Amino acid sequence: MNLYKTITEFLFPQRKEELYISLHKMLGFRPRNLEIYRQAMRHKSVNRKDDDNAPAPKHVEDNERLEFLGDAILEAVVSNYLFRKYPTQPEGFLTTSRSKMVRRSTLGQLATKIGLENLVKVNVLTEAHNSYIGGNAFEALVGAIYLDRGYRYCQRFFVSLIERGYINTEQVVHKEQNFKSLILEWSQKYKVQVRFTTRELMPASLAKKPPFFSNVYAEDTRIGRGRGYSKKESHQKAAQRAYQALREHPHLKQHIIQTRLLRQVVADMVNEP
Repeated sequence: MNLYKTITEFLFPQRKEELYISLHKMLGFRPRNLEIYRQAMRHKSVNRKDDDNAPAPKHVEDNERLEFLGDAILEAVVSNYLFRKYPTQPEGFLTTSRSKMVRRSTLGQLATKIGLENLVKVNVLTEAHNSYIGGNAFEALVGAIYLDRGYRYCQRFFVSLIERGYINTEQVVHKEQNFKSLILEWSQKYKVQVRFTTRELMPASLAKKPPFFSNVYAEDTRIGRGRGYSKKESHQKAAQRAYQALREHPHLKQHIIQTRLLRQVVADMVNEP
């Protein structure tokens, strides 16, 4: 049987493995470096042990680095697409629309639609349910396309998803933004502690201004505040300002992540036997 397979592959080199066929159908073009795409489909949990007494699995490169690269490439691709599709819209509209299209939940739904989640390798024995695995894998896929075929093919892939009906641009762009969800998504991605505080300044029946005032903190750094006529509205206003601050001030994000790393170091030292 192995001899038959070897002879067949030699005589018919065009016959490819299942991953190649799936990617060719998904991407709309032929992948060249299949190993990069294998890495994009490999979740970090694959390198974890299920049993403390079991030998550690052989380390292989997971998709986190490709996810980092794909995140940046995808923002550029979506920015270019929106800039050309909406030539009269102001910068604020384009920025908000881009954030809706590249948010983790949107990419996760897209990964499900195109069948990408079925290709991702995850260690289900150690990895709890994570609704962001699909979205992260989509970013890693874009990173793999960039390394394999270049930026132009990343654009080609994204536009093809719109043309094939996987992305309804108008529906996504005009969907109401839930900034609190965006902040919580961001906190989960970077493992940052986020909390909201709210106080009622005066009874709502007597208030001439929005009576609820909320703050949002990331690792004890206040990153946003807002007022509303309800607790929910004040949370949304605070989250919106926090989201804008994180987008406009990269040093703020860096400071928060460094604080989180320091907190983890201190916690590890305290827990040492």
